[in-house]
Amino acid sequence: MSGKLSIFLPFVALYVLGYTLECVNGQDYSYVYADRMLQFYGRPLQWTWCVDDLGGQLSVTERNRLCGPDEGEIQVDHADVRVEMAEFWREQSHDGSLQEMMLDENADELDQEERPEILAMLPDLSGKRVLELGAGIGRFTPSLAGQADHVTAVDFMEAFIKKNEETNRHLGNIVFLQADVTRLDLPPESVDVVFSNWLMMYLADEEVSTLAAKVLSWLTDGGYFFFRESCFQKSGNKKRSFNPTFYRGPADYSAIFSAVTQDARYVYEEQFAGRAVKTYIKRKNNGNQLCWLLKKVRRDRSDDVK
Repeated sequence: MSGKLSIFLPFVALYVLGYTLECVNGQDYSYVYADRMLQFYGRPLQWTWCVDDLGGQLSVTERNRLCGPDEGEIQVDHADVRVEMAEFWREQSHDGSLQEMMLDENADELDQEERPEILAMLPDLSGKRVLELGAGIGRFTPSLAGQADHVTAVDFMEAFIKKNEETNRHLGNIVFLQADVTRLDLPPESVDVVFSNWLMMYLADEEVSTLAAKVLSWLTDGGYFFFRESCFQKSGNKKRSFNPTFYRGPADYSAIFSAVTQDARYVYEEQFAGRAVKTYIKRKNNGNQLCWLLKKVRRDRSDDVK
């Protein structure tokens, strides 16, 4: 008995002292406290790690992954997710600045290097119809419009899309739309390229899956879907009172998109997956800013490629 007690005492001490759990599954969660440092189920040294979501700073997806079925999966209410995300961005949207868009106090310096790097990953946009989801104040919008035949810029924050329109409507080939992407409906095969930067991390898993299916239907045969997400950790240093973001892993996104089909005929084919943004590695030692480029192809062609 004393041997078992000696194993448990250090963890009990950590819990009582309220030490932060510095690393969980290799990721930095120094801002969360240990809810239950160790659980013993009468089986020799079988341990379950679980952390408490303080102020919404740990995403539901990560909490579910860390806590596991023994703690009970958190059921995601999509209406609650949308309310949380709207509240989060209202808190961040005071003047529609670059710092607010990138959630980083050093946004000006980051943007100079990061934006050209992201744009260089895109396919040729010449003569293409582009749908930009989560367009914000228009950090990428004019660059997309400068190459494409037409751009539809969508954002659910009215203040952001209005600023985007004020800044970029003179370009003449952009439609600005205030809408929640989870409720967006477009005609089939109406766009050639879909672009999003930091969007799906603000959607629940089922919403990502639904959007992935919609985008596949909106794309023309051979069209592309580019997206970039923060995986495992936040990207910026801007203070926030709460953070409802879903910091998934790259395998989560690849699994969701590989499961999507359109009429059992079309699928996504990865051109690249989980490509790291070098600017964030260089400037912030963050290798978890990851990008995907997917192509809409016929299922038989995709099977041949594999």
